[in-house]
Amino acid sequence: QCLAPTIAHLLPLFCHFYPMPKHSMVTNLRLASIGVLAIVALAVATEVSPFIGLVMLIPALVLCWQQFLSEESDKRKMRSAYEQGEASLETAKYEQAIEEFSRIFAMAESRLWVFGEFSSLAETFGSRGFAYQQMGDESNATADYRQANRLKPQLKTSHLYHGSLKTRKGNYQDAMQSFDRAIRFAPQSPDVYHHRGDAYFRLGEYEKARTDLSHAIALSADYSPTVYRLRGMIQLYEGEAQGALIDFVQANALKPSALQCWYLSIAQQQLGLHSERMTSLEEAIRLDPNFVFAYYGRGNIRHYTGDVDGARAAFLYAKDLEDKRVATINPTDPQGFYERGFARHHMGNTSGAIADLKKAKELCEHYRYQTFQPTVDAALAEITG
Repeated sequence: QCLAPTIAHLLPLFCHFYPMPKHSMVTNLRLASIGVLAIVALAVATEVSPFIGLVMLIPALVLCWQQFLSEESDKRKMRSAYEQGEASLETAKYEQAIEEFSRIFAMAESRLWVFGEFSSLAETFGSRGFAYQQMGDESNATADYRQANRLKPQLKTSHLYHGSLKTRKGNYQDAMQSFDRAIRFAPQSPDVYHHRGDAYFRLGEYEKARTDLSHAIALSADYSPTVYRLRGMIQLYEGEAQGALIDFVQANALKPSALQCWYLSIAQQQLGLHSERMTSLEEAIRLDPNFVFAYYGRGNIRHYTGDVDGARAAFLYAKDLEDKRVATINPTDPQGFYERGFARHHMGNTSGAIADLKKAKELCEHYRYQTFQPTVDAALAEITG
């Protein structure tokens, strides 16, 4: 007599605690059956016999086991998709990575999870956000980073990637907050100090940047050549050419590149190591035949050593690279504008030389490159008379 009223009272309560997703009919039916069987077994155990009630509970337990196996099967599929997405990230296949990560979210949203959700949803949001970021989709990247931070505030990578995205957009103060959180959760990770040091560098807070970059190096001496290059640039700006030289040598040893050879040549120039500088410029050109500043620098060295024909050939080749848009100059490099300015001066383009040297002076003032600015001022005075 009490069976029907009991079911009538408990079934709405069951449905309240287990809302049914729209796209998981099998799971919905299974859970509804478990609920009904459990209620019936409870009623029978109360009104008829505990033993009979326990026997009637067995089908509900079987359905629970089936639900568990079903969820574990889906989690294995999601883990496989996650691994494939991460593999795609490593090979820069960002569209494929986004597709794999999105599959995980589609599976996570299409069913009711009874025995625990997929444990790496926060990491999946962070990784998909990074893929979006690499493709230039900052809106979706930001949305995914926020979701990752919401699900797992202690996740280092989402704070790190979110901070790097803010840095790219010029929101350095906001980026600092993300990097500070990343460091709080991963104080022994060199990459968070690297990225925060980069943000400090862009803000012109060189002492803080240098501290962070040195901390990253202390945690992992062979972590990244960029850390050494950034710290070397700070030392150049502060007049510590010997320290800069050591950092640029180390950066090039970790991963040779035209850019690292270029900065190494700048430190060598400031130390008066002119033959070594020519070697570094030749290596920069070998690594990147379109590295335009290296041609201007090589041409200027040839001009000062009396090789006028060789200098002119280097200048014309660099100019041709720019005219054909094969290569462009770095708009933030005062030393590069200085080299091109003198190259233009040697080629008789006085107005172009003055424009470049004024740009070099402007960049020196902006980056507080006080040890190089007198050299630029002297060059301007020489050309303008």
